[in-house]
Order: sequence, then C-alpha cells, then structure tokens
Amino acid sequence: EARCGNFICLSVKDTGIGMDQKTLKHIFEPFFTTKEPGIGTGLGLSVVYGIVKQHQGWIEVESFKGQGTTFRVYLPAIPLRPIKDEESLVSLEAFKGQGERILLIEDDTAVREFTERGLSENGYIVFACATAQEALDIFERKQGDFDLILTDLILPDKKGTQLAEHILKVKPQSKMLFMSGYRDEKAGWDKIQQWGFPFLQKPYSLPDLLKTTKKALKEKL
Repeated sequence: EARCGNFICLSVKDTGIGMDQKTLKHIFEPFFTTKEPGIGTGLGLSVVYGIVKQHQGWIEVESFKGQGTTFRVYLPAIPLRPIKDEESLVSLEAFKGQGERILLIEDDTAVREFTERGLSENGYIVFACATAQEALDIFERKQGDFDLILTDLILPDKKGTQLAEHILKVKPQSKMLFMSGYRDEKAGWDKIQQWGFPFLQKPYSLPDLLKTTKKALKEKL
C-alpha cells in the first residue's frame, strides 16, 4: 500500500513468539483472535487498521515464528501552521459535570483509564470496571444509583447491549451511552438504533467525551 508523499512512520517491535503467514492474513479482520475464549475481543488490530485507513495511512507487518513481530504505521505528514488565538483553547466549562454518578465499563485498560480520568477531573463521580459481570455487581451493590451507564459494545463476557438489557429490566429509567469503534450487527448497532440511546465513536477526544456525556445525561426517556 506504500505510495508517494511525505509520511510519518511509527514502528513497534516485539521479541515474542511471532506469527505464521496464515495467521498474518487474518490479523486485521474484526473478531479474529488467537487468544483463549473470554480473553480479548479480537477487535484491537481491526480498530487500529480502520483508524489508520481513515487518516489516509497504511500498516506494514513483518513476523517470523520464534523471532517476534514488527508493525510499521504510516500516516501522512501535515505541515505545521500557526494556530489562531481563538482556536488555541476550547472551553469545556459548559460540559462539566455536577457530581453525576457514572458506571463505566471498558475492557481496554488505556481507554478505561483515559475515560475515567477525563470524567473524574471534570466533575463526575466514576465507577469503572472491565467486564459486564463486574458492572452488574457494582450496579447491585450501589442499588442502581447511577445517572448514566457508559459501556463499550464489545466486552470480554458479553455485549454491551446485553448488559444494558439486564440493567434496563432492573431500572427501566436508566440512561445509557454506548461507545465502540464499530457500527455493525455483531456489535449490536441495530439494538442501539431501536433504543435511540446516544453513541460515542472511538477513538474519541476529551471534548468528544464530555460533550456526548452531557448530551446523554440530558436525554429524555
């Protein structure tokens, strides 16, 4: 996929077990994984591939059994330009919370920590976990006292929509905000459309997170 132009290359290399050519052909396919059932979702590399493609880039992979793997991500280089004063800062005051309680379910550690920190530092009280079962345990322990349920669509133990169905049976007035890198049937996108709950597309920035969270909290049931 290499092409002419100025590109930035990000190279990541490990010294792990490597992959054979058969496995390499499938690594960017959604839900493909070599891990045991219940460990990971098989969406990580496919999400990365989609993001890179959206930014007019490409990925090259080299892997040898017993030697490790190298990923090279190429992205278009953008010339620097002066930032106007009015563009330099975007006020997020209007989107800050006032102590609302949010149950956050996200199995990706980096995404979960970014989201939890972003919400906590902007006025929200966050209870974070990695699986649907952990979320149900917290929900029961706190007697459903949450203003918003913020969940990924693909979790290690069940879909985010399945988790939502369970919570809505217990507390029908619950407000939901779903997030994912995909909008397809496997992820439960059709169910979200039926419900009409807000959706946060991954990857997202802090302003995206705060704006969509505020929107979800204002939704009328």
